[in-house]
Amino acid sequence: MELVEVRGAAEAARWGMTGSPTVLVDGVDPFAVPGEPTSVSCRLYRDEAGAVSGAPSVEALRRVLAGAQGRL
Repeated sequence: MELVEVRGAAEAARWGMTGSPTVLVDGVDPFAVPGEPTSVSCRLYRDEAGAVSGAPSVEALRRVLAGAQGRL
């Protein structure tokens, strides 16, 4: 795991960041919304029930990481 501080629009574009926090797994944002522009703004995530939060749910992260284990 690596924590990267993105300080501007150019860095956000380089990382494919569409808001903070952005989680990348193998360089890909598994929570990306197609067509969403890159940004250094705050980001909201929706859980399975439609509730909004400032980060992916623990369950959503578990699913994403479990899927990535086969590629590691």
